[in-house]
Amino acid sequence: MRKHQRFINGIVHGRNAQYRCLEFLREALDYRAKIPKQFLYSEKAEWLKDEFGIGITKKELKEIREELIIEIIDVILNEKTTEYDEEMMPDNYSRLFHALAILKLDKGTELLPGTTDNYMYNAAYMLWRLDDGSEMVGDAIESTMWFMSEEIKGRSGKERRNCQQGVKC
Repeated sequence: MRKHQRFINGIVHGRNAQYRCLEFLREALDYRAKIPKQFLYSEKAEWLKDEFGIGITKKELKEIREELIIEIIDVILNEKTTEYDEEMMPDNYSRLFHALAILKLDKGTELLPGTTDNYMYNAAYMLWRLDDGSEMVGDAIESTMWFMSEEIKGRSGKERRNCQQGVKC
């Protein structure tokens, strides 16, 4: 079991609390020098402490970032089903890739193989190349990939999830 499996499962299933936590992590690491006191004594720092069970030092936060990147990539490349034993779909992959964008993983990383024979992964990978880690771009990509996932489910005879209002599924 991965150290951050519960957290990553939250990303796979679209729980926005994980994205917020990643944004706080990125914010803390974006400070050039030491993390300022106003951050250290904020709700954001408390959230990070609670989620990861650590203090708030640059060293600890960098280690968490690296662990998350490695574990997220491992899920992307090696997991074929979600924790609910459902097939990984484009929206699941896109959420994981968006987490990598929030963590500012270099798009030229050698940790990912580029495109593969997994078309669902490929679709998410190509959109990740455009993802700047912002909420607006993440939402647009996730919506696109969600509709793609629902279409795949419909064509394969699988049950579709609650469709958005005004959209025929």
